Amino acid sequence: MKNRDRYILKVNEYDMLMNMQTRLIKGCRCVLDVITGKTVLCPKEAHGKVGEQSRLAVCRQCIQNWLNEEE
Repeated sequence: MKNRDRYILKVNEYDMLMNMQTRLIKGCRCVLDVITGKTVLCPKEAHGKVGEQSRLAVCRQCIQNWLNEEE
């Protein structure tokens, strides 16, 4: 089962949003952390002082990869 199925498509919308809100309150910094409740290691390219667009490009690729991973 791909992550997109496990965490998004086959989950009750209300439960998913409440879980996400709880994780946001606890201080998650990555959307994947919010969705999964786990810490997703950020690629080293996203660390340090890079422009917001560069960082977003790394996040974009990371999210695409995560959605298609089998778990």
